[in-house]
Amino acid sequence: MAGIQVALNLSKDSEKFLRQFPEKFKERFYKGLKKAMLHAEAKAKASFVGRVGGLPSPAGGPPAVVSGNLRRSVQSDIDVKGDDVIGVLFSNLIYSRALELGYPARNLLPRPYLEPAIRDNIRTLEDIIEREILKVT
Repeated sequence: MAGIQVALNLSKDSEKFLRQFPEKFKERFYKGLKKAMLHAEAKAKASFVGRVGGLPSPAGGPPAVVSGNLRRSVQSDIDVKGDDVIGVLFSNLIYSRALELGYPARNLLPRPYLEPAIRDNIRTLEDIIEREILKVT
């Protein structure tokens, strides 16, 4: 699964919790990461702009809504590979990568919508995860 990876910096409280309750930490971390990725998914979907006068969106900004298929295709998930747990934000549409990164062969400049949803909200995403980790059950 391709997507954007999120790195998390833990506070001292979370690190202490991890050492004391490793299994509970893992459960809460997964739940928090899932919530954070759903938040990023919502931000990515909200970033799409309306199409003005039939013109494409300006390069460097998010894509314009044409049919709505790309916006509806944005999904989030967590991917576990061994000890690595990765938050993933992605679209499975064939043209999603070309819009996110640009497509020089067709002179299409990037119109990122996935990466900014993570980058511009990283503190909020970390806070969502940390709040879940520190919940007392």
